[in-house]
Amino acid sequence: MPNAEGHEQFVPSTVSPFSTRQRFVKRAFDLAIAVPLMILLSPLFFVLSLAVGISSRGPIIYKAHRIGLFGEPFTMYKFRSMVETHASRTHKIVGHKDHRVTTVGRFIRRTKLDELPQFLNVINGTMSIVGPRPQNADFIARYSDEERAVLQIRPGITGPGTVVNYEKMLTGSTPEENERIYFDTLLPERLQCELEYLQNWSLKIDIQIIARTISSMLSRSEARRTTPLYRSTKVDRKNS
Repeated sequence: MPNAEGHEQFVPSTVSPFSTRQRFVKRAFDLAIAVPLMILLSPLFFVLSLAVGISSRGPIIYKAHRIGLFGEPFTMYKFRSMVETHASRTHKIVGHKDHRVTTVGRFIRRTKLDELPQFLNVINGTMSIVGPRPQNADFIARYSDEERAVLQIRPGITGPGTVVNYEKMLTGSTPEENERIYFDTLLPERLQCELEYLQNWSLKIDIQIIARTISSMLSRSEARRTTPLYRSTKVDRKNS
């Protein structure tokens, strides 16, 4: 249903497994990392801003409309990695060899440096460091009621479903083919990981996911699945 601003609102249908204390601990952990990092990484932000600006015409920061905590829309920040004429992303899935991605954009996407501005989202409370990856409204509309449980917590810069570089698995020859691969195979896998994360959350798991993300950023290895951080509980996707 639309909210007061006229946007489609996606409300999770189940009660959050997070207690008030767990939410407080997770938020405190986020701020304890995000605020110092924004200061320490300011020289890197400057260098990346120059590189993005020189690589192609357009804004340095790409502002993406995403669905966040409790189904509320918010603006997510990224370093722009695509040519400006395709900033609206008619095809929202970006494949491994997508021609819309700039040379600098390919590097910052592979190393996940394009996500660094999302620490601003963490500080303003619209995102967490670890959590389900934020999706746009068109994607959320495809979720079953059970899958919308991922909207019970803030979306994350990284998460259990983004430790793997899924973009390298999008090897279709056309944007349409990559969209089919993503919606038929990769999105269900990511949602499964995120729902399991929601049910098994602990601060230790967040730290492990951060460590795996840093390892992935520094690695040149090809896309691959990693071993789970907790026992899997299969979620049925048939309830749509």
